[in-house]
Amino acid sequence: MSISIIQSKFTSLLEPDRIASYDQETNHETTMMPIHSMSRFLYVTEGKATIRINGKDYSMMPGTMIAILPWDVKQITAIEKPVTYERIIYNLNFINLYLRSDYNPNKQFFALWHRMRQNPVIHADKEEARKIHSAIERLRNEVGVESVFSDQQGKRPKEMFSEMYTVSLIIELLVLFVRALEDADERKKASDVVKPANASDSSFFIGDLLNFLYSHLQ
Repeated sequence: MSISIIQSKFTSLLEPDRIASYDQETNHETTMMPIHSMSRFLYVTEGKATIRINGKDYSMMPGTMIAILPWDVKQITAIEKPVTYERIIYNLNFINLYLRSDYNPNKQFFALWHRMRQNPVIHADKEEARKIHSAIERLRNEVGVESVFSDQQGKRPKEMFSEMYTVSLIIELLVLFVRALEDADERKKASDVVKPANASDSSFFIGDLLNFLYSHLQ
């Protein structure tokens, strides 16, 4: 039986009040099944693996981008080649408040979260990958790399309008992700979702309950 662990509610363990953090991670072995309380993007740069999100399996390969929302449950269940990915953790509540107060024509950003919840994985084509890589690189340059964050880096003065710029980069990644989903629908690509052998359409998954509670508390 897999055991779920609720992960930290902070984007950064070094600076808990940060809007977003960046790091890289490599998995050589399958993982446990954490429940994420903070949103994150995973962008695969190397390797091949299978990730299970809320009971459904998806392939991981270079160019795969994965959107994890609060209370999603994920687990890397199989690794064909060690998989390396860039990890961006961001504060969804802050982004939500920012969008609601500053920009929300036709409630289009509210539909964005629902779209990501229903379709948490994209496989970017060459042009989509170029745009995503560019946004991630700019975000990394702005917030630094979490695993090499020294005391000196932590004390360095922030660039002017750093938080505003960080928010704009997260929003850019959100838009790029959903646009890639729409493009995939238009091209009518076959879905790569593989239903687990012991699952059925009526099966209950704990992530569904957590997602429901989170959505209705916003």
